[in-house]
Amino acid sequence: MTERELVYLGLGGNLSAPIDALREAIKGIDGLLSGTECSRFYSTEPRYDLDQDRFVNAVVRGSTDLTPLELLVKLQSLEHELGRVRDPSRPKGPRRIDIDILLFGNRVIDEARLMVPHPRMGERKFVLIPLLELDSTIEDPRSGEAWGDQLARLETQGIYYMSVKDYSRSLSWGGP
Repeated sequence: MTERELVYLGLGGNLSAPIDALREAIKGIDGLLSGTECSRFYSTEPRYDLDQDRFVNAVVRGSTDLTPLELLVKLQSLEHELGRVRDPSRPKGPRRIDIDILLFGNRVIDEARLMVPHPRMGERKFVLIPLLELDSTIEDPRSGEAWGDQLARLETQGIYYMSVKDYSRSLSWGGP
């Protein structure tokens, strides 16, 4: 029997009602992990490929007895079920949902299909802020450095806490 490990997943999307896509992804993840917790949702400016809409991002944590590659396969299947279409010409472009394995216990994994910790998480506030919301003391298993220290060195990136309530249906901002 495999020992359960704590994993952190990064979620994001910017097409076709991304808040709904994240909520659907979280429901699917609940079936794969136990004891799941989710950060708040954040509205974030795109990075790398700037000609696209803002993203909605969050981090989910939970435990699993799946192997890292088993979890990856199940998460990619969930992405596909939720309408993820991969465009090789725009790997950082628009998508309905993206689910990344950020951390898998204290493991360091360097395989062709999977790298953990996620190779770019230390440069992304949209990953580090919700990650640290779930555990402010978490450290990079590769370097031993606190993720909070890495976050403190990053430039402004346009990440904002968002309310997931749609006020536009209940309030009018245009008059009495």
